[in-house]
Amino acid sequence: MNLTKAEPESDSETPETYSQFQFINEHQKLMSVPVSFTEIKSEIKASKVESDSDNEALQPYCESESADPKQQALLCPPNYDTWKCEIQMADILEAHDKMPNHHTVCCEPMNVNDWFLYNKREKWKELMRQRRSNETPEQRQRRLNQMRLYARHRRANESPEQRQKRLSQMNSYARNRRASESLEQRTKRLIKMNNYKKQRRASETSEQCEERKHKRREVEHFRRNRKTPEQQKNLTQRNNKENSETYEQDAEHRRKGKRKVLQKRSNVHEYQEEWWRQQQEEDA
Repeated sequence: MNLTKAEPESDSETPETYSQFQFINEHQKLMSVPVSFTEIKSEIKASKVESDSDNEALQPYCESESADPKQQALLCPPNYDTWKCEIQMADILEAHDKMPNHHTVCCEPMNVNDWFLYNKREKWKELMRQRRSNETPEQRQRRLNQMRLYARHRRANESPEQRQKRLSQMNSYARNRRASESLEQRTKRLIKMNNYKKQRRASETSEQCEERKHKRREVEHFRRNRKTPEQQKNLTQRNNKENSETYEQDAEHRRKGKRKVLQKRSNVHEYQEEWWRQQQEEDA
């Protein structure tokens, strides 16, 4: 949203200075902003005793406790706090050449200190990104080794709740990543996993092999026993049905094969009889 600044005209009757500006949106109406005291006094029709002294006219206007709601609305617009926060944040962004042009500055949940901290973190991320793009293979390997060492130390000292939370976050992240990946990315990931498994199994010892098989048996046992009795019953019925269907199909195949064999044998027998009859006729 394009925002322009418009300074109010100087007023000879009011000696106070304007430390804030009025924001004008080119596509919408003028935002409700605090207006000058002269305009307020001209718009409000309050029963205020006017005096001839100039000292009283120079004093800032203060509303009474018995002011009307309309007068209070004119004195303090409902979005004054939001407007003031937007003005302050706009000044800060302009001072640092960070004024965005594609959206309105809305900074109610972020104060000045939070914004500076956020800006500092973004600069640090950009610096780390540039450093990683320019690092050598040795520097990258050294950084990855330090990260692995730190992660190993952190996991060794974490509590069960922290470990469960970390595993849940990892599973959720992996699930979302796999749900949004393409076929090429999935194929590449599976190839990497298979290569990693082959390398790990090729370099493992006999004790590690036995431990891996034992863990796999435990996982399978846990999966089988995790099912409820109803699920186990349905699984047993489905397996029995599949086994019976498979047996019937095998029996049908055997019967068909037997018919084919018998048909071939009968054809051979008929051919032999025909050939023997022809030989006898030729001899006669």
